[in-house]
Amino acid sequence: MLKFIEKYSLITVISTILLAGVIWYLSSFPTDPVPSIGFKYKAYIYHFGIFFLLSLSTIILFSKGGKNKNGIGVAILTTILYAVIDEIHQYFVPGRGVSTGDFITDSLGIALAAVFYIIRIKNLNN
Repeated sequence: MLKFIEKYSLITVISTILLAGVIWYLSSFPTDPVPSIGFKYKAYIYHFGIFFLLSLSTIILFSKGGKNKNGIGVAILTTILYAVIDEIHQYFVPGRGVSTGDFITDSLGIALAAVFYIIRIKNLNN
């Protein structure tokens, strides 16, 4: 699946924009729009998962499918910056606020995506 996505950069452009848009859209609601699953840590799972996907998509896009190693660092920094901007955005949404816990969870998703992709690239090159 990743080989297909890496091959067609338009897919990563579209997925990166869509994921960033979904994050922005959902964080624009005054209350949590994600349906409850009866699990106390739902928000952490959402934050970790959505930023993992955004980071992975951004890493593939900026690294040109693993060919540009510098793109990985730029993608990580860009995705972390987006997490910061999203938290600031939520400060201005009634009923929302800035959450250090959300930012840490976002960052863990970003970091795990980076580790996953770097390991993948190393395994492909061996």
